[in-house]
Amino acid sequence: MRRYRMPTRGSRRGLESKEEDVMMCEYIDMLEARGEARGEARGVTIGEARGETKLSSLLERLYEQGRDEEAKQAVLDTTARARLYQELRIPNFSTNP
Repeated sequence: MRRYRMPTRGSRRGLESKEEDVMMCEYIDMLEARGEARGEARGVTIGEARGETKLSSLLERLYEQGRDEEAKQAVLDTTARARLYQELRIPNFSTNP
């Protein structure tokens, strides 16, 4: 891989050097985009796993208490689900489903 030096103030550089700078900036932009995409994918994966764990905890507790109808409501209605998360003190409760 080629090493690049940062230009110093007042230095004169030729056209080839400027083209290398543009190519380097494009490469950095590509690396940033790739990193952002990977981070976003990881975030989605983690969020899905947490959501599944949270919902299964809610359903498990409702079924243990014999509240089958409310379990069904929790699956179908986000408002009911939010209320039940709060009522049963399920960790990471959020009003934004």
